[in-house]
Amino acid sequence: MMYPVIRRLLHKRVVLASASPRRQEILSNAGLKFEVVPSQFKETLTKASFPTPSAYAVETAKQKALEVAHRIYQARASASAASGSLAARGLQVSGRRTKDLRAPDIVIGADTIVVIEGLILEKPVDRQDAYSMLCRLNGKEHSVFTGVAIVHCSSQDGRLHVDVSEFHEETAVTFSQLSDELLWDYVDSGEPMDKAGGYGIQALGSVLVEQVRGDVLNVVGFPLNHFCRKMAELHGPPRPAHRPQAQRDSAPTTDTSESLSDVAPGGAGSHRARSDEGRGHGRAQGGAQGRGHPGSRDADCDLPPFPTGLLELIDGFKASKVQHASKQIAADKQYKGIMDCIVRIPKEQGVLSFWRGNLANVIRYFPTQALNFAFKDKYKQVFLGGVDKHTQFWRYFAGNLASGGAAGATSLCFVYPLDFARTRLAADVGKSGTEREFKGLGDCLVKITKSDGVRGLYQGFSVSVQGIIIYRAAYFGVYDTAKGMLPDPKNTHIVVSWMIAQTVTAVAGVVSYPFDTVRRRMMMQSGRKGADIMYTGTVDCWRKILKDEGGRAFFKGAWSNVLRGMGGAFVLVLYDELKKVL
Repeated sequence: MMYPVIRRLLHKRVVLASASPRRQEILSNAGLKFEVVPSQFKETLTKASFPTPSAYAVETAKQKALEVAHRIYQARASASAASGSLAARGLQVSGRRTKDLRAPDIVIGADTIVVIEGLILEKPVDRQDAYSMLCRLNGKEHSVFTGVAIVHCSSQDGRLHVDVSEFHEETAVTFSQLSDELLWDYVDSGEPMDKAGGYGIQALGSVLVEQVRGDVLNVVGFPLNHFCRKMAELHGPPRPAHRPQAQRDSAPTTDTSESLSDVAPGGAGSHRARSDEGRGHGRAQGGAQGRGHPGSRDADCDLPPFPTGLLELIDGFKASKVQHASKQIAADKQYKGIMDCIVRIPKEQGVLSFWRGNLANVIRYFPTQALNFAFKDKYKQVFLGGVDKHTQFWRYFAGNLASGGAAGATSLCFVYPLDFARTRLAADVGKSGTEREFKGLGDCLVKITKSDGVRGLYQGFSVSVQGIIIYRAAYFGVYDTAKGMLPDPKNTHIVVSWMIAQTVTAVAGVVSYPFDTVRRRMMMQSGRKGADIMYTGTVDCWRKILKDEGGRAFFKGAWSNVLRGMGGAFVLVLYDELKKVL
C-alpha cells in the first residue's frame, strides 16, 4: 500500500511542519521525500474547550500545518512581487532559492499528547515536576494521542486554497510498578526535562514501559501505518507501472527550508520553550535526524527504494515491549526456531550446553515415571472398579482420563522442585560461569530457597497442575482406552502399541502445551524483585502473553516438544511389555 502512495507523491512538494527528528526519521525511512519547515504556531488553544483530548491534538496539528502553508505561500508571493523575472530564472533573491518559494502541494502537521485520567501532561518545569509526572504514570495505563492534519494546497486567483484531512491515533501505554529510586535515577539522567509526560519511549524511558497496545511509532511521535492508509484513501488506487526499477544507493533526500524557519538545518538545532514539540509529545525529541542525504535525482526514472531503514527503526523499539521471561536472552538474540536454536547454542554457549540442566532431569525422571505408573494403577482401581469397558464405554473412558490426570497431579507434588530447577538451568545461558546465574543443580535450589523460600521452588505450580492433569489424562487415559478396545490388548504387536502411543503423546503434548508455556514463564521469574517481576500471577501471565505476543506464543517450541515426546511413547510401550513378562 505504501509504494503506490509514495510513487504518486514523487512529483509533489511535501512539507513536514515539525522539527521533530523522530518524525523526520520515521517518514524518511518509509521512503517519503519531503522538506522540513517547523511550525511557528503559538499553542494557545484552550484545552477545556475541546470535547476530547484527541480533538485538541487534531486541532493543534491542523493549526501547525495551516500556519506553515500560509507562511510559505506569503513568502512566495512577497518574493515574486519583489524580484519578478529574477526568481523565475533561478537566481537567489534575498537569500531564498526559487525551490523554497514554490507553493507546497501537501503540508503535514502532527501533534502528540500524553493523557492520563483525562489530564494532558506537558513538559516538566523542573526535576520535582518531572518526578511527579512519573509518579502519576507509575504502574498505570495512559493514552498517547497523535493528531495528524494533511493539508492539500492549491493556488487560484492569487489566493491560497486548502483542503484539510485529519485523523488521530491512540496507543495505550502501561508503566511498570517502579521504585522511587529508579524514578529519581531517570529524572537525574536529564532525559525527562524536554519531554511531555516526562519520558521518551525511544530512549532511556523504554525501561519504564511494561506494555504497549497499539502502534508503537505513534508513541514515538508519528502513526505511520494510519498515515499511509489515509494517504492511499486520499490519492486513490495505484496506477499500473511497468517501468523497471532503477538502483538507488541511498535513501530519499530530506531537504530543509532554512530561510523559512528559526531552526538550524535539519530542524533540531534549537528549541523554543513552546516549540513545535510542546506539550505531550516530548518523546518525539532527541535521536537521529532523518536519514536522507542532500542531492537531486531524476524522479521520473526512479521508484522509491525498499524502506529497510523503517525495519531498523522499528527493531530499535523492540526492547520496550514485554519479551520472553529470561533476562539473559536479549530481545534481538532470541531463537527464531528449533533449527536456529540447534545451530546457535554450540557457537554461543558450547556443545555441553545442550545437556545443561540434564542432571536435574535425570534425577527427576525416574521417580516421576515410577510415581506416575504406580499412582495410575492405584487410581484405576478406585475409578474403574466394577466398570465393564464394553457396556460402559464412556464411564470406562472417563475413569482412564481421571486415573491419568490424578496420577500426574500427585506425582508432581513430589518432583516439582526438580522440574523447576531443570527449567531454570536450561535457560541459564552464557559461555562462562561468571555469565551464568547458577553453578549447578544444588546451587540453583539453594539460591532460590534463600531468596524466595520453599515457595519459590513451587513458582508456577498451580498452572503446572492444570497442565499435567490435561497431559497425563490424555497420555494415560486415551492410551489405555485405545489399547483396551483392541480385540486382544495383552497380545497387541509392539509396533501397533507404539503407533498408538506416539499419536497419543503428540496430541497430549500439543493440547497441554499452552499450560507448559505459562508454567515456564512463571518459573523464570522466581527470585526477581520489584520491577523485574513481569507477571503478578498465573492469570496475569495468560493475559499478558495473549495480549502482547498473540495466541501463537503459547505454542512456541511445541514442535520440539513433540519430537522430545517420542521418548514418552517408548516408555508407555515398554511398560506394557514389561507387564507381560512380570
